[in-house]
Order: sequence, then C-alpha cells, then structure tokens
Amino acid sequence: MAAIPKFTDVLPAPGFAGRASAALRERAAALAWHNPLYRWSLQGPSPQQITIVPPDTWPGDAARGLLIAQQGPVAAGLRGTALHGFDWLRDLRAAGGEGARACARTLIDGWIASAGSWRREAMEAEVTGARLASWISFHDFYAAGAERAFLARVYEAAGQQLRHLQRITPGRLHGIAALGAARGMLAAALNMPRCDRTLAAALDWIMREITGFVAPDGGVAARCPEQLLAALRLLIDVRGALTAAQITPPNDLQLAIQRMVPALRLLRHGDGGLALFHGGQEGAELVIDSVITQSEVRARAARSLPQTGYERVAAGRSLLIMDTGAPPAAGNAHAAPLSFEFSVGKQRVVVNCGGAPQAPEAWCKALSCAAAHTALTVNGVDPDWARVSAQRYEQDGMHYIETVHDGYDARFGLMHHRTLALSADGELLQARELLRRAEGRAARGFAACDFTLRLHLHPDVQASAAQGGQTVLLRLDGGQGWRFRVAEGSCAIEESVYGGRPGTPPANLQRSKQIVVHGRTGNSAGGNDETELCWQLQREGR
Repeated sequence: MAAIPKFTDVLPAPGFAGRASAALRERAAALAWHNPLYRWSLQGPSPQQITIVPPDTWPGDAARGLLIAQQGPVAAGLRGTALHGFDWLRDLRAAGGEGARACARTLIDGWIASAGSWRREAMEAEVTGARLASWISFHDFYAAGAERAFLARVYEAAGQQLRHLQRITPGRLHGIAALGAARGMLAAALNMPRCDRTLAAALDWIMREITGFVAPDGGVAARCPEQLLAALRLLIDVRGALTAAQITPPNDLQLAIQRMVPALRLLRHGDGGLALFHGGQEGAELVIDSVITQSEVRARAARSLPQTGYERVAAGRSLLIMDTGAPPAAGNAHAAPLSFEFSVGKQRVVVNCGGAPQAPEAWCKALSCAAAHTALTVNGVDPDWARVSAQRYEQDGMHYIETVHDGYDARFGLMHHRTLALSADGELLQARELLRRAEGRAARGFAACDFTLRLHLHPDVQASAAQGGQTVLLRLDGGQGWRFRVAEGSCAIEESVYGGRPGTPPANLQRSKQIVVHGRTGNSAGGNDETELCWQLQREGR
C-alpha cells in the first residue's frame, strides 16, 4: 500500500472565485477561529475516553475507502465541507484492514495539527457537528491499536470543538444544517463530563427542528426528497445515540420517524431512487433501503402529502409522482409548479432535470428554472409561484389529479390548470393543459402569450418523431414502446440534460432528450379567455 497522505497535503487551496465572493466573511472568521487565542479560550474538560459509541450501520464505499487510503480524500473527490465532515471514515471502515485504520488516524491527527483545519468551511456549525459525530461513531474503528497520546489529542480536540459549537449555535441554522449540528453536539455531550445541560440543549434543539421542519404528513419544509432522506437518517442516528446511552428517545422523535417513512416511499421510483424535485438527486438505492430498514417502520408509501404538496398514483406497472405544493420559503426551491415524473417498472420515462448540490451558481440557476422541469412555461419566463390547489379522484377507470397555480397571473393574467389522468392498468397517461384568463382581467384585457410544454426524458429512453411531428415514439431500455401524441399542433425533440446521478454538474450530467410543444394563447379583446392543449402518453399495443 502506498504511503498514507497527510491531511496538510490534501487541503485544497481556495479558488479565486471562492476567495472573492466570501472575502469579508473569511476575514472575520480568520480574526477569531484562526487566532491561537480563540483556540486557547476553548480549553476545558475533555472526555477521558469514548464510552458511548452510537451505532453506525450505514453502508460505506469500500472502493472509495481504498482510494482514500492510497491517495487521500481529495483524490476521491472530497473537498470543502465534505472533506472536513469526516463522513468518509465510513468508507475507510468499509475498506477494512490495518492500513485503512492507520490512514484514518493519520488524517485525523493531521486535521488536529493543521492550522488550515480552522478555516471557516471547516468550523461552521453543520460541519463541526458532522465531524464530532463521525469521530465518535467510528471511534472503535480507528482507535483499535492506537497510541494513547493520539487518543488524548482526539479527545482534547473534541472537547474544544464542542465548546466552539456551543458558542456559534443555534444562530440562524434551520432544517438539515441544524439537525446535523445538533446531532454532533448530542453525540459529544454524551461522552463529556458534566455535560447534562449541553445534552438537554442539544435534544431540545432537535425537537424544535422536528416541529418546524417535519410536516404533519411526514414531508420536510424544503420539499426536497433527498433532504427528507437526510433528515430521516439524522433522526435515526439521534435515536441510536440515545439508545446507546440508555436514554429513552422522546416519543415525538419516534412519531416523526414513523411519519417520514411513508412520505419517503411516496417519493421513490421503481428503480429504488428518489424523484427529482427541488434540488434533489436520485440518491443511492442501498442507502435508501438501509434508512427504511433501520427506521423499523413497516408502513407502505403514502398516496398524498397534503401539507408538503405531493401526489403519487401507482397503476399497473406505472407510477406518477406530481408536485402539487407551493415553493418552500428557503432552500433549493425550484420554479416547477405542477411538474411531475413518470416511470414504468424500474424505468424512468418522464423526469425533471435534477439538482446541483454544491454546484457553481450558473448550474444551480439553470437546473432550478421551470424549463428544466416537466412543466409549462409562458413567454419563456419562470412563474411567480405562489398559490397551488389540487384534488384527486377516480372516475371511469381513470385516476385523476386536477391542479391549478397562479404563477402567471401578475405578469400575464393567466392561470395554469393541469389535469393528469392515469388509467387503471397504467398504460395510458392523459393530460389537459389549460391557460385561462384570471379573474379581474376582463376589463383591462391581456395580450396573447407564447407558451411551451416540456417533457424531459430519462437518458435511457430513445425518442424518434413520427407522423409528421404529431407524435413521438419512445423506446424504453427493455424494448417497450410508448407513444406521445398531441391533439393539435406539432411537437419536436430537443436536447436536454439529466442531473439525477451523484456528483456535481457538469461532471454528473448525462445527455438526454425532451419533447417540446409550442403554442400561443388568445387575448381577452378577441373574446378568447382560455387556451387548451391536450396530450397523451400511451403504451404501444395497448
């Protein structure tokens, strides 16, 4: 095995853009956190040993662990907060062997010794919490055979970071960031002497976040499926840490986990991955399976999330997941009212373009716009998404979801009504898109508008135009055929991208296709108060 890289060797230098955009914040942080006097002020009691080790049975990546052991974490694509959070100790554990243990000790020791480890990106609350949780959860892995002097340095550093975390939290943290910081505070407090107040504060913080972030239907305020997965995993970790300390978890914690599992199942496709809404990616099937299993909740997928705003219709081998909610107030909100995804068995067919975690601003903006979703846009602009209403019902052997949003009212005086209907056998998806004059617009009138309907296709779906542009034939990965038809006008096939797989754009983007239908509304002066577009997607040979 190659020589183990030191942590000081793998710390990446901040890029020019990062330095320029956060210069003032970095300078303020440097005055405090880089100053030896600040670290001196964090001196205090430290654990003499780690006795309460929360269980961590999440799957690690052995191949990446081996790469980390041989070439360092940066070579494995770990940078910034991911590097300083030490969650990748799980990958080293999966790789196994004394070499991986030695690498873990070297990198932890290097982090403690490195002045660079006290840069802002390393000492923000969420990252500090993740690091404390990782050092404690994987203690038995890296501590086996370790020298006492090394362990003493780890324990002292853990005590300092806990006091640092206490000073800077809760601040403005909410949601996933708050839960991550609080989990680390709780794990460290369980092993610190005379830390009952800190433990109580961490647990109280977690319970407040559950109340504010987890909806009654089990969804999360960010409305992102991947954030729901992350929040559920964090709460399972908190429950495990309390159980390891022989502390009965609060009832509201368990109730939240019980609500979240059916919500997570609702947002999962037949291939095991998550639907792509509001900045999320598919996630790893193995991890999602593990989270559901360790939740110890056996509930089936929910049909609706009325507070969060999602609907799920499963019929035959087909699955329809639709966004029927208003945008989240904060986070990675995407301009995608009434967007949906459609899959057949394990094959995704109609998708959104995906998310861009930690991507450059240009990619975040591009993937969050309405045109990157299976949605309808007016005059090429994103809607001012404010109010959404939805209802579902069954009629004549069809499952209906009837929705409307007012995102184009303020600028264009239009309401968008979308009705999707899936047949009982799952082999016919019908849609009615209606742009209707909003109430109060009759007196002043409104101009005619151009509109565009987009149906983005998964990269594994082949698309070819037929019948002079009136239909598009889709060929799925297994050879099954589906045909898209538009009632009036014509459709085109254009280029698209798919960012559902792990990674950061543009590296993770796959080439794909999209079906595009253009149209034009009437105007109130001409007495045309609504414009209708009907289309359908039907399995060939039905």
